[in-house]
Amino acid sequence: MTTPWYEKHNQIETIVPGLQSVVFPGAPEGWVFPGDPGIPRTLAPTRYKNFGPRLGLAYSPKGDRGIWHWLFGSSGNSSIRAGYGLFYTAFEDATSFNEVGDAPYGYFYSSPQPTMFTTPFIDRGTGNPEGQRFPVPFPPLNTGPSHPDTSIDWSQFAPISSSPGFYYKNRVPYSEDYMLSFQRQLGSSTVLSLSYVGTQGHRLLADKESNPGNPDLCLSLASQGCGPFAEDGTYTVNGQTISSTRTVFQNGLGSNGIFVTEANSGYNALQVSLRHTSTRAAILAAYTYSKAMDNASSWGPGVNDAGEQLNPINPRLSRSLSAFDLTHNFVVSYSYTLPFDKLFSSNRLTKGWTVTGITRYATGFPVTINEQDDNSLLGTFCTGPTCSVIDTPNFAPGPLNFTDPRSRDANGNPKSYFNTSLFGVEGCPPPDLSCPNQQFGQLGNSNRRFFHGPGIANWDFGLLKDLPLTEAKKLEFRAEFFNIFNHANFGLPEGDIINSSFGFVTSARDPRIGQLAIKFLF
Repeated sequence: MTTPWYEKHNQIETIVPGLQSVVFPGAPEGWVFPGDPGIPRTLAPTRYKNFGPRLGLAYSPKGDRGIWHWLFGSSGNSSIRAGYGLFYTAFEDATSFNEVGDAPYGYFYSSPQPTMFTTPFIDRGTGNPEGQRFPVPFPPLNTGPSHPDTSIDWSQFAPISSSPGFYYKNRVPYSEDYMLSFQRQLGSSTVLSLSYVGTQGHRLLADKESNPGNPDLCLSLASQGCGPFAEDGTYTVNGQTISSTRTVFQNGLGSNGIFVTEANSGYNALQVSLRHTSTRAAILAAYTYSKAMDNASSWGPGVNDAGEQLNPINPRLSRSLSAFDLTHNFVVSYSYTLPFDKLFSSNRLTKGWTVTGITRYATGFPVTINEQDDNSLLGTFCTGPTCSVIDTPNFAPGPLNFTDPRSRDANGNPKSYFNTSLFGVEGCPPPDLSCPNQQFGQLGNSNRRFFHGPGIANWDFGLLKDLPLTEAKKLEFRAEFFNIFNHANFGLPEGDIINSSFGFVTSARDPRIGQLAIKFLF
């Protein structure tokens, strides 16, 4: 059983289309709270029937002669293991702070139209005043179905946007984990391991737009100014007022994400490791060849500055490489006690010298391709801590032609990391990014993540010296160097096509860092 989090005074909210709050009768329809019909205090029901079976098998084969002896060795020299299990997890408590402080328990205002910095409540384009929004009196702690609050002026909050909800029927996420491994002892101090490891994640928590825009409606109102970022405007058609072009709520609710357990993931990997230990030396070499796929790599804030949000029309269209996918990952860690005590006289000066290090070569993380201009007219934008976008540009298949981030063109200007001419904004065929006949109201065909950025090559090194003081106390002197060869490991290129740096690498990981330390052990 897993009990989801809750707020001590029930001062959280969620979004349910068609449900009118009885806790706050004046709230916009769909904006509801614990205590409203069917809305639990936890905003997600407690489940008592989560069944998590696990199965494990282990077998130690013995090779008496020939190739079987070479493969398995003598009795106890090798083992074969297999396992499968269902594992449930709790919702992250961090999701609760996205619920706290929203209307009417707090105030997070996002103007329905762009404003000037000096006049935050006046629309920049039309001069229309949105009204002074502060201060707002907050309801008492005893608000509930038996003590409803009708005193709130909800016009001060509308349109409520950038205020996410947590779907009240969410179920606990779970994963299916499975593995098959073979271990072989090579001599008295070396072990080789070969493993196939996989995980399938189900009902994972992700962010999705609860109130997407209607592109066709917005396009029909283009003559009145409806377009990108204008889904929450007010328009008039044949004398009828349309308060927004959103499909679910037109009653004071704007763009609000909702956390739903609709995401899924898949991870499969070949893992190889070789471990050797001796009196003075220890070494572990490991290599992983893997692939991770999902349709949301995080439940809220974006990855690589791009955002993580399910496609509100068809979540399956969001599936791509995970933000943390690494195709190749090779790591060697080692330590060796220097034999100064053997070469010279054994004393406290010559004993206890040890060198350590970690070497890593890995594929870079995937580049998140996106288009933060709302050309789709779906209105999946916001200004809060869980903002994310689903808009992607168009992509014309072709060679990506990856280049060294250090490279320059004939004029000495940096080259883009990948072939940016293959991408064009929504409705525009590449490579024509100006696109005078640009069409709105559609998503681009590019996958959000389908190639990797620059790889990682890093060497960390350390020199340690133990100085015994007494039988139970000693000093340890440490000299440590991170990225000792000062190799440039570059960050990811910009993936937002409307950014002037699209395709260019503008950051790098840490340079060489050295530090000295003294540790007292007792």
